[in-house]
Amino acid sequence: MENSITKEYMDTIVKKLKEELQTEIHRENEELVNSLKWRISTLGTENEDLKESVNVLEQRETDSEANIGDLENQLNDLEQHGRKNSIRISGLRDPSARESVEECVKNVVEFANTQLTVPLCPEDIDIAHRLGGFDTARKRSVIVKFTHRRKKQEIIRARRILRGSGFTVSEDLTRTNRD
Repeated sequence: MENSITKEYMDTIVKKLKEELQTEIHRENEELVNSLKWRISTLGTENEDLKESVNVLEQRETDSEANIGDLENQLNDLEQHGRKNSIRISGLRDPSARESVEECVKNVVEFANTQLTVPLCPEDIDIAHRLGGFDTARKRSVIVKFTHRRKKQEIIRARRILRGSGFTVSEDLTRTNRD
């Protein structure tokens, strides 16, 4: 029975294997914990970098919104300046979709001379044109740009006699200045 394996010998081998297994598991767990600690540290650093980037982008957005607001105001001022010699007339007869600028100017001159009793000639008008597409069911408004602001002011002063006539004359303001 020399070759026979005793219970004590088996217990020793099992104990030794358990210790080796526990040592290996402990080593693998330590490697895993160290790897996870490194990953957590890396993610924390990335998170801080992203927070900083978000703060920078939020500040840029705030600055951009302020700049856009300033630019919108400047654009509105420029549009207003371009419209300072212009009026809008509603109620003028709208003969056809093919009305030329010259015909439109002629209609405005006739309207000013007869309805408003303001002396006006074609040379007082830089340009006049209809707004929107032609529709037989309604009359399109006319935008009139005068060569001199003085003529515009004469028309604006005389517009009160149009009450109840179906005609309206108003300054051609941008949306911002109408509100």
